[in-house]
Amino acid sequence: MPRHHRKVTDTPELREFDATVRDYNTAEARLFNLRDKLVEDAIAAIRAGLSIAEAARRSGYSREHLSRLYADANKRDGWVKPPDPTV
Repeated sequence: MPRHHRKVTDTPELREFDATVRDYNTAEARLFNLRDKLVEDAIAAIRAGLSIAEAARRSGYSREHLSRLYADANKRDGWVKPPDPTV
C-alpha cells in the first residue's frame, strides 16, 4: 500500500531549525579543513625546533599521536632533520 505523503508546514521554528542545521554543517566542514591545517602547522613547528611534547600540549593531540603524524609526514616528504651546527 502506498504511503500518504506527509506535508510539513513551514513554521518559524522549522526555519530556525533549518538555519541551525546549516550553521552546524558549515562549522563541521570548517573544522574538518582546520584539522588538516593544524597537523601540518604542528609538523612545521616541530621541524622548526618546537618539541613534540610542546606541540602536543598546544594542539590537544597526545604526544604519541603527534609523534606518529610527524614520522609519517617526514617519510611522505622525505624530510631529514639537518645536523646540529653546534656539534
